[in-house]
Amino acid sequence: MTNRPDDLTVPADSSDDKGGGLAHPERIGPYCILQVLGEGGMGIVYDAEQIEPVKRRVALKVVKLGMDTKEVVARFDAERQALAVMDHPNIAKVYDAGATDTGRPYFVMEKVQGVPITEFCDEHRRSTRSRLALFISVCQAVQHAHQKGVIHRDLKPSNILVAFRDGKPDCKIIDFGIAKAINWRLSEKTLVTQLGQPIGTPAYMSPEQWEASRLDVDTRTDLYSLGVVLYELLVGRLPVEPAALSRLGSAAAWMLQQSAPPTPSNRLAELGDHQDVIAHLRATEADHLRRELRGDLDWIAMKAMEPDRSRRYETANGLALDVQRHLNDEPVLARPPSAMYRVRKFVRRNRFGVIAALAIVMALVAGVILATVGTIRARRAEQIAELRRNQAEDLIGFMVGDLQTQLSSIARLDLLNDVADRALQYFAAVPAEELSGGEIAARAQTLTQIGSLRMAQGELSKASEAHRQALVLVQELARRDPVNSDWQLRLAAAHFWVGYARYRYGDLDGALDQFREYLAVAERNAARDPEDLVWHVEVGYAHSNIATVLQDQGNLEGALRTFRLTMDAERRAVALEPDNTEYRLSLANSHNTVGDALSSLGRLDDALVEFRQELAIKEVLVGEDSTSTTPRKELAKSHNYVGGALKVLGHVDSALAHFQSAVALLEDLVAYDPANLGWRRSLGINLLRVGGTLRARGETALALAQVSRSLSIIAEIVDSAPDDSRYQRDLAAAHRALAASLYDAGQFEAAANSITTSIELLEGLLRVNAADRDAVLSLSVVLSLAGVHAWQNGDRQHARENFARAVDLIDPLARGSTDYGLLVALVRPLLHLDRLEQAQPILMQ
Repeated sequence: MTNRPDDLTVPADSSDDKGGGLAHPERIGPYCILQVLGEGGMGIVYDAEQIEPVKRRVALKVVKLGMDTKEVVARFDAERQALAVMDHPNIAKVYDAGATDTGRPYFVMEKVQGVPITEFCDEHRRSTRSRLALFISVCQAVQHAHQKGVIHRDLKPSNILVAFRDGKPDCKIIDFGIAKAINWRLSEKTLVTQLGQPIGTPAYMSPEQWEASRLDVDTRTDLYSLGVVLYELLVGRLPVEPAALSRLGSAAAWMLQQSAPPTPSNRLAELGDHQDVIAHLRATEADHLRRELRGDLDWIAMKAMEPDRSRRYETANGLALDVQRHLNDEPVLARPPSAMYRVRKFVRRNRFGVIAALAIVMALVAGVILATVGTIRARRAEQIAELRRNQAEDLIGFMVGDLQTQLSSIARLDLLNDVADRALQYFAAVPAEELSGGEIAARAQTLTQIGSLRMAQGELSKASEAHRQALVLVQELARRDPVNSDWQLRLAAAHFWVGYARYRYGDLDGALDQFREYLAVAERNAARDPEDLVWHVEVGYAHSNIATVLQDQGNLEGALRTFRLTMDAERRAVALEPDNTEYRLSLANSHNTVGDALSSLGRLDDALVEFRQELAIKEVLVGEDSTSTTPRKELAKSHNYVGGALKVLGHVDSALAHFQSAVALLEDLVAYDPANLGWRRSLGINLLRVGGTLRARGETALALAQVSRSLSIIAEIVDSAPDDSRYQRDLAAAHRALAASLYDAGQFEAAANSITTSIELLEGLLRVNAADRDAVLSLSVVLSLAGVHAWQNGDRQHARENFARAVDLIDPLARGSTDYGLLVALVRPLLHLDRLEQAQPILMQ
């Protein structure tokens, strides 16, 4: 897909519908029409160029033919005037208005570049704090609109576009197409809305928008929608799934919106292993994200989405201020300020002074624990025991949850050792039999946090024990209610964590046992409820974990079979929900994983089949959403794998076409966002692949040009992030490729200099981390290349020294392995050294 529209950033819900097949005008007034950007129920939006009095690109909106009734024109006129009275940097500007030759009204507005706010934050892995900062600017823009007497009534991510401007993310609110006057009439004409047709997007609509009479909709409806947008930014999911609303009529949907959804932290907890994906997109871990959401952000989002609008924030500015209070670690207004809450806030605001006060807090923990244990043993006064127990559980959860995060940032996790030990003593003294199901679940979560604390400290044995205790608790929960899906999910997760602790400990057999238990839970529940997608996804994750362990054990065939089972689970999920983009992308990436495993086994023809299936799925995804950057990035990756397999199989011309397709996609992405290091890095690496393939075709000058450009891009990336070992390895690879091209061009001295630079870079990485497997493999390959060049120059002594060193480096990794790449890296220098007795068994594999 090398020919793209100039604007990659049309909102995701726009289309290229031609409005009934009629031809579009070439010109409207002083505006040349270039293409359709999108079409809504009432108007068509064109990409246009203003010719006079100034020359600029604009978005021009015209009432659709057949929609220009008096009522629609009145509403369109209201929209134009609503936009015209606003002047805010985060709201799209209106430049002009008029009517076409046929009398259809239009207005001209700023052409907004950007992607939906949720997509932008995910693509750039923005942290929760960064997302909140963007959200505050959205609230401030909505506040401006409200002060001008305008309600948006359709706030959603696709109407809040974000792009980098001057190197910083900047948002623009678009499409006030269903705006409404509050205190004054926007138009001399009547603003008509047909009864029974709610205005807005269902998943983001307030309950009052669903009611039969919407005459009393006010600014608080936008606050509800902002709450939904905030919820989605935080947890990656909507509070009420659109599919549930689409199946209901207005009355039933209104009743559903009246019920309180789960808080963001609880919604995240319901997602099982999807939490890791959500957390990764927020540049953190799942446990940390849950702790980050629990408390302030839960309260803020739920207050904004209160079904009773009298209990929501009064203004968008009030919502923005509460979010800012959270960022400043000040008490927010969205929750009652309990004593424990104020203690937490004090600790967060004074984290460098908290060490001095920690003894007091720990004494409080110890005192509550001892009082609780004493009360339970002496009197068994149930109400007092429950009160004290809840106090202790809350304090412990805080100490190994929120406070752990703060102390981790100043490298003082050792201060929690006593708290963790006392917590374990307390748990031993208060048996689980006395706890409710909810209390058992909370305690299991705390034990999991203690396990993560011990793991972060390198105390893997203690971490394993804490996770084991958590597993015992959730096994009790699952025993009490075997059909409770939530308890079953907790049981699956607990087996995972025990297995992961064993994996970190180096006990691969123990890890495998736990991952198989995880699989058994997932398969049992998937069989019980075949329509529940959650369990099919869990089955896939469990197989993937098992395959990873098998791969580490050297059982590549077993790993391959198990990766195929992951793919089978994902196929079932896609079959149950064929339009789910996430599941289809996951299936495509499983084709990639299977193909990679086949490549490692040297089965390149079979690998190519998998890579092509991956490519086919991703081409469809790009065709369905040509405006989003994520499918294009994924498609570029697929072209790389197909091209790599084709090149090794000797199909050089076909390989080059795929590499060039990947470069074209990445060129578009980098042009759209030059600050994105990941995209620039991918472009640099792909240019190396193009250069290497051109070199294989004997096109030396073209190869040298591509590799030189790649080196320039990667060197700039290294300058911006000099401590990142990945970029150092990339730079070494670029110098290695440049050396090969320079040698072909007869520039022997320059080639030798590039080889020396590559070797120095890799040796520097290995001095920092001798276990850097990729650096070892890369250095071995570079040394073999240096040996070839020395041999061709007649310097046999230095050639043999380089070959021998390459063998010494790669032999420990390749010995006993079936990894095709490692074996090739070993065989080449062995053959140059005439060590046929060592090379022959490898060649026979």
